[in-house]
Amino acid sequence: MAAELDQQVRERTSRAQDRADAQVAAEHDKAEDESRKSRENESRKSQARLAAARAEAENAQEIAEGRYRHATELLAEAREHADAAARAADEAAERARAEAERITAAAQHDADEAGGAVVEAEDLRKQTAHTAAAITRSVRDDLPGNLSDLTKAELLDLAAGQGIAGRNGKTKAQLVDSLRRAAAKEGRS
Repeated sequence: MAAELDQQVRERTSRAQDRADAQVAAEHDKAEDESRKSRENESRKSQARLAAARAEAENAQEIAEGRYRHATELLAEAREHADAAARAADEAAERARAEAERITAAAQHDADEAGGAVVEAEDLRKQTAHTAAAITRSVRDDLPGNLSDLTKAELLDLAAGQGIAGRNGKTKAQLVDSLRRAAAKEGRS
């Protein structure tokens, strides 16, 4: 009868650990995937906006340079129109500079927003990882029996699942103590 109970405890422990591991892995993979996709999407959008802003700035610069050259040609053709042509060229250059500054500021704003989205995605990943750890603790808390009632082999399996170092050289009592400390440590995180 005790052997049957031990077997049932081992089977339930194994199934619960498998479910917990699967849930943690699935949540972790999902969070990593969502975070990666969000970062890639925001990066693409930001790069596209920056490229468009650069193209607009270069176009505005070319327009300004063309207007300045035109004004210079007019100056050579007619001295009496020199002052008006110079003012027109200066105004066009100022408008182009102001437009380039506006476009640059808009591009910087878009880049800042993209950075915020990346931070939010990272926060979501951390929150999902925390939720997965809570699920693991919950499933582990539902396991029947006392750790002291488990065999050393079962304790070694649990210790392996917790990543406890030096587990193979520990006594049964040391394994129970290490597992309890690991569970308490997870409860604080």
